[in-house]
Amino acid sequence: VQITRLIGLKPRVSDKIERAVLLDIAGVYEKIAETFYFANNTVYAIYAALRSLNTAEKAGLSNELARSYANMCLGASLTPARFLANIYSKRAEQVADAIDDMATKANVKLVTGIYYAGIGAWDTAEMNFKSAAESYYRLGDSKRLEQTLSSLGHMHAILGNFDETIAYNHDIGITASERRDEQMIASSHIWRSIAYTMRHQEAEAIAMLNAVESLFTQSPDEGIRIIGSGAKALAHYRQGNIELGMLWADKTFRMIQNTAPTSFSLLPIYAAITGIYLNQLASKPDDSSLRTRTQHTIKTLKAYAKTFPIGKPSVWLWEGLYRQTMGQSQKSERLLHKALETSINMRVPYIQACSHYELGKIMVNPQKRQHHLQQAREIFMEIGTEYDLQQVNELLTIQ
Repeated sequence: VQITRLIGLKPRVSDKIERAVLLDIAGVYEKIAETFYFANNTVYAIYAALRSLNTAEKAGLSNELARSYANMCLGASLTPARFLANIYSKRAEQVADAIDDMATKANVKLVTGIYYAGIGAWDTAEMNFKSAAESYYRLGDSKRLEQTLSSLGHMHAILGNFDETIAYNHDIGITASERRDEQMIASSHIWRSIAYTMRHQEAEAIAMLNAVESLFTQSPDEGIRIIGSGAKALAHYRQGNIELGMLWADKTFRMIQNTAPTSFSLLPIYAAITGIYLNQLASKPDDSSLRTRTQHTIKTLKAYAKTFPIGKPSVWLWEGLYRQTMGQSQKSERLLHKALETSINMRVPYIQACSHYELGKIMVNPQKRQHHLQQAREIFMEIGTEYDLQQVNELLTIQ
């Protein structure tokens, strides 16, 4: 059916009674699609979103049609068919503007903002999120406002803007507590903990995670379970509790090994688990089980990057470090340079700094070594990642 729409053939507009029935059916499919999306079931989520759109198009111009186009923008991006995602995004905006309903416009801005964040169109994503947040605030829709601010917080965490991540999720925690929404309470704690861990405040991070552990481990949202467990792994590991960090890393690994990525927000966790395994593999290169898990997490990152291009710099970084661990130094250096280049192009400063740091570690030329380590130091200082800053300072002191 969608092929005929894409080539310009318009569906028949139904009579008033049939139109109302069609819109109800489209709404049901929309809810089903949302349920499957949060369960990380890509195939069924896209199928339900497509059924919702096909049904809504038969009824003509409506709020449901605008939302269905937005949902198919997100669905198409998961295949990934970005040319279709762009078409659906534009159609969603056009229908929402024609209807001129504030709630519908906000929904379109939120959903398409998630798509733009995943492809690294940071300015457009932020503009859409802030537009949606303003509308939801004016409408008094606390739940949707929290979801929008949460997406903003995820994006800023990936960009290394941890103050913003903490601030947005602090506000979410307050309103979610007032509404007694356990999922949003857990999410706000988890994302603040990730920011605290990156700032080398692991004790605060672990305390926040312990407070909501029962909520995220029993959540029906698989994404929250994965991110919560991965956050625990990273916090414990960076605190120096290797055994507990590995326990949570393995728990997270079991969840992600057979799950297709459906959210751009999963990137920090995929990267964290890969980093933990690589760090362990460097001291245990003959551990075949650990090597297999490391290879699988890199494979998962690659699958993520096919859907969400913002993952490409992380793929090159971790693949480069894996090759270094395996003794393939020339290939490692090429991959690390690729990580550096793509992280600059995609404006991902944390991966940019990590790439400089890892290149500095392996450079034989003293001037090149000094250059990369100084660049890493400046970026780590700017974004406030104290754990990484300590490591680069130690290398600079040794020189």
